[in-house]
Amino acid sequence: MLDRLKPGSLLSTALSVVSYSLYAAWDPEIRNGENTETQISYNNAIRALRTALSDPEECISDETLMAVCLLGYYEVFKALQTSSLIDQAPELWQDPQDMLQNPAISLDSLSIEVANVVATARNYSSTLSTSTSNITELASDKRRILLRAHIINARLLSWRETVPNEWTPRPLPRHQTLSEIVNAGFYGDYCDIYPELPVCRIWNDWRARRLKILLLIAEFDDKGPATDVVLNIHQVIGDIFASVPFALGSKTEASTMYDTQFRYPCFPGQSVSLNHYRSAAALAGASLHFPLTTALDAMPYLNKEQQKFLTAQLTRLLRCYDVKGMRK
Repeated sequence: MLDRLKPGSLLSTALSVVSYSLYAAWDPEIRNGENTETQISYNNAIRALRTALSDPEECISDETLMAVCLLGYYEVFKALQTSSLIDQAPELWQDPQDMLQNPAISLDSLSIEVANVVATARNYSSTLSTSTSNITELASDKRRILLRAHIINARLLSWRETVPNEWTPRPLPRHQTLSEIVNAGFYGDYCDIYPELPVCRIWNDWRARRLKILLLIAEFDDKGPATDVVLNIHQVIGDIFASVPFALGSKTEASTMYDTQFRYPCFPGQSVSLNHYRSAAALAGASLHFPLTTALDAMPYLNKEQQKFLTAQLTRLLRCYDVKGMRK
């Protein structure tokens, strides 16, 4: 499909929207993942989509379906980056009952709920000083937000039960990990091994969403952060840290896409597939950027060692992808 794309087509424009937004998220001068090119491409894509949907053949084409998926991804991504609300009208987001589900799809739906409750919480906090509501109403609003966050947290925990057994990460002890990988960036006593990098990314997306919810719960609890919430924050952070070696291996600098000089962790007697070398070169940044930057919001709960590791790995990630303005 991609090799037949025409410049200015619906799918081509939708791809531009996602590409510009992802690039903006990496640019240290653009903090909200938005820039002029993104907005122009998005407006063009929406106009092209409306035209396609009015055509009886185009509206059911593979290109139109893919464009809709990409634009949906962009809207969720933007909402998570900017803490803005997403329209959850059933006709937009509810899947047909006979559609096969998988953990990635259900996590997308949960991501929308996370983005919306976080946006509601931020709106509440930003208008607190100027609100004309009385104390009772404000307290009631805060309780509703906290209750919603607890419900979403429970659903996120239930999500793990839908994950296939083969997706479950397997711990590799530090002493069985190559020294060059450990020296490049290794936290704790083990790292996690996944069946493939896209699975690692799905798990890290889940961890980032749950971390946002846990931080919201900690912030909105009038009694202060509960002990179990703080412990869960540390657990999620630890699991994110444990995914770093699998994604980056021994890599510490920018390289060509198919450079195989780097080492990646694997169990004794096994070898790393060529497919992992290729996917790590392309997807490692996407697997780690969102969870690591989300972890920055948890800095007050981290000890000095955790803060140092987080900062070092974000710097390493930027260096590996040669992000402008961040190299030293």
